[in-house]
Amino acid sequence: MRTIFFLLILAPLLFAQDPDDVARQQQTESPGITAGKSQFGQTCGFCHGLDARGGANGPDLLHSALVSHDVNGNLIGTVVRNGRPEKGMPAFQLSDTEISNIAQFLHAQMKIAASTYQR
Repeated sequence: MRTIFFLLILAPLLFAQDPDDVARQQQTESPGITAGKSQFGQTCGFCHGLDARGGANGPDLLHSALVSHDVNGNLIGTVVRNGRPEKGMPAFQLSDTEISNIAQFLHAQMKIAASTYQR
């Protein structure tokens, strides 16, 4: 009888996901975001950290005005393609799709960070 009680009443409560966790998971599952995460890791992660929160040499991009004002990679693309030599950032020759995917990943990371701070 206890087993049935557990299965019917308590198990769903124990395994229920927080709605914010579900939203974060959905934000990170699109193909563009997944591809962007991979491209970001290969191209940018060694300086900006794999989660874009900053690394040894690169700043936190989740609090970047440029990233927050970017639309579909229009600002991010310029910086990635031209680099920022004065700050030690090299230029990268990436396709429009790769830039768009990186932008999608960064915007998703910003949303996750914002939802985490609001708790």
